[in-house]
Amino acid sequence: MRGTLLKRGLNINPSCPLSLDDIESIEHLFKDCQLVKKVWDLAAKHHWLPFIFSPIGSHDLLHYLSKNHSSHNPKLEQKLSFILWSIWKSRNATVFNNKILNPFACLVRAKKVNAEWRIRTCMSVDHYFRGPSSSPTPLIHLVRWHPPSPGFVKLNFDGFLINSSAAGDFIIRDWTGKLVKAAASYYGDTSILVAEARASRDELRLVIQGEFKCIVIEGDNKTVIQALQGKIQVYWTISNIIEDIHI
Repeated sequence: MRGTLLKRGLNINPSCPLSLDDIESIEHLFKDCQLVKKVWDLAAKHHWLPFIFSPIGSHDLLHYLSKNHSSHNPKLEQKLSFILWSIWKSRNATVFNNKILNPFACLVRAKKVNAEWRIRTCMSVDHYFRGPSSSPTPLIHLVRWHPPSPGFVKLNFDGFLINSSAAGDFIIRDWTGKLVKAAASYYGDTSILVAEARASRDELRLVIQGEFKCIVIEGDNKTVIQALQGKIQVYWTISNIIEDIHI
C-alpha cells in the first residue's frame, strides 16, 4: 500500500490510485474507496453476496474477514476472496497500465474466476441469497460438473443481469477437466435471454476456431438450449444469434 510505503520513507504519492480521494491503505483500497464501494454494492444488488456480509461500514476489514471465517461458510468466504483478488488486480491495472476501474467488470471477473474454481474442485453450484433472513430456507439442489466423453470438449455458458446491464461468461474444458478457455463479456443494455444466447455463440466460435469437432454444450437456460437443438420456435430477440451459431 502506498500509505505504508510513505511511512517507510519511500518518496511516493500516497493517494489512492483508483479515486485519488484518500491515502491508500488496506482499509481504503478494499473497503472505503468510492469505486470499490460500487463493486460491493453491485455484488449485493445482484444477490451474489447478501447485504449483511458487505464489509462497507465495518471499521476494521481484517476483523470483519476473520469474523466471517469463523462463521464456517466456505462458499461465502470464497466469493469474498475472489472479489478482494479482483479489486487488487484492478488496482494494479490502474497503477501499471493506466486503466480505470470498472466496478461491473471487476465483479464479472470475480464471478468468472469463482465459477472456474467451482468447476475445478467439482463443488456444488452456489445458491445465491434471495431475500431477508426470515425467508424459508430453499431446498439444496447439488449440481456437479461431469466431464464429457474422451475426445470431446464441454462448453458451459451463463448470463446474468444487473439492473439493465447484461453480461455473459463461459468456460471450455476437455474430457480430462483441463481448462481450454474461459472468458466473460459485457453486453450492455439487453435481456438475460440475449446475454445467454450471445455467451453460447461466443464460446462456440472459439471452439470452432480451435478446430474442435466433438462438442458438448451445457447451460441452465432451457430456451437457449432448445433453440440450439431446433426443438422450439426461436424468439425473435435471439433469432439472429441462433442463426449465427447454426451457420
